[in-house]
Amino acid sequence: MGGDLNIIRSKGDGVFMSYYFNSAKRKDIAMMAQGISVIHLYPNQLKNLILYLPEISEQRKIAACLMSVDRLINNTAQRLEALKRHKLGLMQQLFPTIEEVK
Repeated sequence: MGGDLNIIRSKGDGVFMSYYFNSAKRKDIAMMAQGISVIHLYPNQLKNLILYLPEISEQRKIAACLMSVDRLINNTAQRLEALKRHKLGLMQQLFPTIEEVK
């Protein structure tokens, strides 16, 4: 938002907090932002943000679970891209262009 950088210090799990702020609290944070052409978010606004945080051990479990799903998504996307490249190679071998046939 407007290139602002706000540093949040917390005793919570950093990965959990990142997921939390980028999903559940994203709308709340966006509603706090101010500006017309450039949107700003100030530290004093963030102080008013109400957070519902589980115990640190639960935060770590949630973060580990979400990271695991992210890794699975990334690995699946990489496999899909490899399969697409393989298919393209097969199609080029099966259906040569007219110039290659001559």
